[in-house]
Formats: sequence, C-alpha cells, structure tokens
Amino acid sequence: MRTTLLERNTAVAKGPTTRELETRLDGMSEAIRLVQSRVDRMPTPDMVQSDVEKLREVTGTRIDALSTLLDSKLLGNEIALKAALLTRKEATEEIKENFGKQFENQAKLIEALKERIDRTEGRAGGLDKGWGIFVSAVGIIGIIATIIVTRT
Repeated sequence: MRTTLLERNTAVAKGPTTRELETRLDGMSEAIRLVQSRVDRMPTPDMVQSDVEKLREVTGTRIDALSTLLDSKLLGNEIALKAALLTRKEATEEIKENFGKQFENQAKLIEALKERIDRTEGRAGGLDKGWGIFVSAVGIIGIIATIIVTRT
C-alpha cells in the first residue's frame, strides 16, 4: 500500500491512534508493575537495621560463648599447672627426706664397719701376741731339751 504525502502528513497531524496509545499505556503499566515488584523485594532501611541488630546479637552471643570457653580452658590449665607444681614440690620433699635417711643409713653402716675392723684388729693383735708367746715357749722348751740331751 502506497500512501501519499498528504495521507502521511494527515496521520502525523492526527497523532497516535487509540490503539497505539493503548499499547503504550499497557507497556508503561507492565514497566510500572516490574519496577514495583523489584522495589517490593528490596529491603527497607528498617529491615536492614533489624537484620544488623540480629547479627550483632548473634555475634555478641558467640563472642561471649568463646570468651567463656577460653576462660574455662585457662582456668583448667591453671589448675593443672598448680597441681603439677604441688606434686613436684611433694616429690622433691620426699626425695630430700629419703636421701637424708639413706645418708644416715650409710653413716650407720660405716660406723658398724669401723667397729668390726677395730674388733678384728684387736683379735689379730691378741693372736699375734699368742703366737709370739707360743714360739717363745717352744724355743725355751727346745733349749731345755738340748741342755738335757747334751748332759746325758
């Protein structure tokens, strides 16, 4: 279809038709509906603030729980350290006490050995004197026997 210049100018002068206007209005209505649905899904400042408060509360609770856990672990470590130090102290005192007893026992044993040596030396000295007397007596008897044998 061929339109003449007059028809075209007349159409431009008339402006858009009703159908064109309805199509445009429908398009605008759809655009408004899409924008509104997007705006409805966007959080409001109050919603964001509420979420931030909830997050702050949860984070505070978790930090408090971790702090409590850390305190209890530190307290447990402190108690274990005190128990270990006390045990070490008791063991050291027991070792000192046992060492002192062993030292006393060794000193008593040394004294007993000294006494035995002294008694043994005393007996040995007595035996030495006894042997000396015995040998002297045998010598004297030998001399007497020699004198008697030579006289007879």
